[in-house]
Amino acid sequence: MGRTRSALAQPNPVETLAQWLESLRRRSGMSWDQMAQTAVERGRMVSRSTLHRAALGKTLPKWKNVQTFTRVCGGDEREAKRLWTRADRYKAAPAGGASRVVVLRPQFITEPWQLVHAMKDMWRENGNPPLRELEERAYIDVKNKVSLLPKSTVGAVLQGRMPAKGLLLNFVRHCGNVPEDQLQEWEDAWERANACRKGELRPSAADAQQALARVEEELKRTREQLEQATAELARTARARRREPIVVVPPRRPAGQVSPPARPKKTVLTASPRGISSSGCGTARPA
Repeated sequence: MGRTRSALAQPNPVETLAQWLESLRRRSGMSWDQMAQTAVERGRMVSRSTLHRAALGKTLPKWKNVQTFTRVCGGDEREAKRLWTRADRYKAAPAGGASRVVVLRPQFITEPWQLVHAMKDMWRENGNPPLRELEERAYIDVKNKVSLLPKSTVGAVLQGRMPAKGLLLNFVRHCGNVPEDQLQEWEDAWERANACRKGELRPSAADAQQALARVEEELKRTREQLEQATAELARTARARRREPIVVVPPRRPAGQVSPPARPKKTVLTASPRGISSSGCGTARPA
């Protein structure tokens, strides 16, 4: 009897993608040959064997092949992209199941490695386009093949080299399709990373540190004043505890006459020895 997978085991995203693709094919009712023929008719040159391998789950297929598979079978391309991206990240993670480094948004990038990591993630998110294709997207002189994104330079950056500012902006524009109004965030990220590389402190960071120093100095003075006030209150409390307590009766208002004293009642009691009175004293017979 085969071993069953634990319900808590994490599924392999590559296998999940392959199973999803196979379910699309079965739902479409097409054979592998029919799928390949349909892809050719739609201008996508992909072989039967390539489509078949994509649904096996042994290796991660290229995004363009997954995209073709999905379109031919009438599937949801957004779901295909989500599953493929997840599988690609799984394959790119370090061996041993180590967690993947979090990709920072441009406004939070401060170091060169964070900038390069964000560029690599953008490249993967957009289907790992060949560097030659990126170079052609950014041609400024097609005849002489002059590009803003030379494939050799882009390849070196994706391997870990700090990019030039212009190359970064053209990369996020042509690879990530970032709108023009969001390019400033990436330019600011490059400035911070470049300053970090040079060991400099950006003006905004310097201003923040100066403001923090002023706040700490003000806090120190406030703490000293509080300690002095606390000590003064303690001395005053000790002095008050040593003073005798004098109770002064309340003064009557001028012209107020004290009420007359009420006479004491005399109570007569009979006893065998005689009659006695209480209140002002006891009367005994002589």
